[in-house]
Amino acid sequence: INFNDIFNFFPISKSETRLIEMGVSREDISSNMIGIYKSRLISGYNLYVLSSRKNPLLYVFYPLLILGRITRLGPYCYNFISRNRLKYFGRCEISFYKQLNVNTIKQVPLKNSFFNDTVYFIYFSALIIYWLFNPNFVAGSKISHYTGDSHKYLRRLGLDLPNVFNKTDLSMGERWMVIEQFDKEHYNILPITGYNGERLSYDKSDMLHFTNHGTDKLYFGLTLRFRRETIGMDKNRILPYMQSGNQGWFNLEKRIKYDYMKKKFSGLKSYRVQIFADNSNNIKHWTNDERNYNKEIIFQQYYNYDSIEGLSKSADKLF
Repeated sequence: INFNDIFNFFPISKSETRLIEMGVSREDISSNMIGIYKSRLISGYNLYVLSSRKNPLLYVFYPLLILGRITRLGPYCYNFISRNRLKYFGRCEISFYKQLNVNTIKQVPLKNSFFNDTVYFIYFSALIIYWLFNPNFVAGSKISHYTGDSHKYLRRLGLDLPNVFNKTDLSMGERWMVIEQFDKEHYNILPITGYNGERLSYDKSDMLHFTNHGTDKLYFGLTLRFRRETIGMDKNRILPYMQSGNQGWFNLEKRIKYDYMKKKFSGLKSYRVQIFADNSNNIKHWTNDERNYNKEIIFQQYYNYDSIEGLSKSADKLF
């Protein structure tokens, strides 16, 4: 196992003269595995120990080999096998380089060159036509995605601009809802989403770092869906989304109901709801605009909730 090519292997047939010049006998060459490390000769069992220490894939064997060297059992077993290897395993008659030549994969030329030339000609012709008749590409501006049938055919030719990173998923951190419950002249934040968009949790600890508010019901069913649905919404678009009967209203009511039931509340409770927005996904190479991370409140409303009437707006005005 040659991890990251840290070992260089040399066949005996090509290295015997050099080893003899370094003082290694022919008997040792024929019976032991020999290596050179920092201009020092290392052979036999000690070479196994060194290899396991230098190769991360063999670290697990290093303590066992050290134990074998301390007890002398390792060198004894190695020497026994070394003395009898020809008896048990025979001699390899194929040299290292000849074996490489036998195992080398032969490159077979393509038989139907006319077919391949035709395919390449059509493909590159379509590519040139695309370059010539695409004003966005010629002008050097960003190439927009095509729609309809043209998009389908261009994508199959590999000519459409790929969406390597899912822009939708990357934009899901730009809108978040913060809910506060009013209690004795103070607002206490519900441990779902924090003021900076961070995930909070009803559990006091999160050893596995699930950060799902303590339940997948809240995360996958509510907060994740809200972030996706509100991507790109401004103050004007968020207002109808949060109106009674729309998806934003249902999302909010389920969050408050979950908190109400979990904390075993009774009677009427008051809440303040804020929706924050930033432009953190507007990132460009070689530039850094800190204003993209400045958050603003695009929605604020006060609500009441009880177990009988459900969610309702309070008399307070919109932000």
